[in-house]
Formats: sequence, structure tokens, C-alpha cells
Amino acid sequence: MNNAAIPKESRGLARIGILVISDRASRGEYDDKSGTAINEFLNRSDPVELIPCCLDLIGARPTEVNPMSVMPSALAHEPLPREVLLVAAIVYANEAYPDAVFSALIGRCRALGLSLAGVLQHQVSEAADRRCDVVLEDLTSGHRTALFEDRGAGARGCRLDEAALAAASARVEGSLEKAPRLLVLNKFGKAECEGGGLLDLIASAIDRGIPVVIGVPRRNLGSWREFAGEFAIELSDDMCEVEHWLEGLRSVSLGARGSGSS
Repeated sequence: MNNAAIPKESRGLARIGILVISDRASRGEYDDKSGTAINEFLNRSDPVELIPCCLDLIGARPTEVNPMSVMPSALAHEPLPREVLLVAAIVYANEAYPDAVFSALIGRCRALGLSLAGVLQHQVSEAADRRCDVVLEDLTSGHRTALFEDRGAGARGCRLDEAALAAASARVEGSLEKAPRLLVLNKFGKAECEGGGLLDLIASAIDRGIPVVIGVPRRNLGSWREFAGEFAIELSDDMCEVEHWLEGLRSVSLGARGSGSS
């Protein structure tokens, strides 16, 4: 385009197209207004500068960025403290699932009046030959789902019942419509490492802004890190550490609700 045809006050500025993509909105599940919100933000009168830590995302150096360049407001501030990242992995030793920690976490949330979605894992029997007898309790409905196939006495190893896991996941997905304050998931296991299992459920919760906590055995930590990246915090199976993260979430939530009502 001939530069002379561009108004003088607009020269040197970039044209920005806004494209938003949402599977749920395309299915008609909700009205995606993020494009409108981004447009309103871009047309704010007060400039917001890109901060250096994010410039590598757009392949630019500070000297190349116009002071009117903008970025999402959540990134325009200091990174969130680690204890208030919205996704948390409770990392535990292989074959040492932290049942007590998850039970205590759920009890604490309920005592605080926090609405929950997700599942709580129960070991049906302590017997060595019945370690596959695991059920998932839906935290909203109380429905229980046997997680592994019954392969009979003497069978070696556990075989995940993928249909049962999918059904449990679908029930939890439905409960996300009630906007719970926390999604609790039992385990990032083999199915998730292979790209299935609960991954879509985690993504759906993140898309809705619902915090997630999930157990991750050490053998799956590499795959978890590839999936979650820097957007998740890793916690030990020490309940004090888990409670500290939970309190950070509550502080952020209460602050957001307070500012919204002012």
C-alpha cells in the first residue's frame, strides 16, 4: 500500500487481526466473547508496554516494539507466585499413592465451603493380590466407578478399563458447568502419558479458569512436564505444602471477587 494513502497519525502502526478459536463455542455450548474483550483491550487509551520476558514469544527485541504494543493483561504484570499457579501436581513415589493427602485436601475444601468437582480414588482392598481393586468416587454425585478390569484370580498386572474411565470423565465434565472452585483428579497415569485419559478434562477445566490438582507418580513426571510446562506447580505429598497452595488460590479468588464487587 502507498504510504501516502495512510493517515499520518496511523503511520508506523500495525494492523492487528483478532482470531479466536474455541471448540465449545463452535458447538454452541456458550457465547465466546473473548474476541470482543480483546478488541476493547486493544482500543484502551492507556498504553500497555510489552515486558522483556515475553518478547521472545513474538520474535522481537525491545527496540523493535512500539510503546503502544499490547499484550494480554494477565501477562502484563509480574508472574504469579508459584503457590498460586492454577494447576498443581502432587508428586509421589511410585506405588505409594497419597490417599490420605487427597482425602485431607477434599475435607479441607469442604470445611471451607469450596465447591468441588472431580474424583477421589479409593483402594478397595489392602491385599497384595487385589491391588487392582480401585474405584473412583465422583465428588459431585458420589457415583463410584471401578477403574480396572476384573481379570480374575492369579492375573498378573492391572488393565485399565478405558470405557469406565471415559464414563467417569464425562460425568466430571458435566459437573464443570456448575463452575466449581477446584477440580480434583486422582492420577496422571499411563493413559494420560499416551495422550488420552483425563487430558481433555484437564484442558476443559483450564479453559474455564477452574484450578486443577492431580496426583503424578515420579515415573510419569517427565510426561507431565511436557504436558503442563511452566503453567503448573509441583508439590510434594506433604499436606502442609498442599494447604499452602490452596490458601494461595483462595487469596487470589477472594481478591478477584472483591475487586469485581467494588
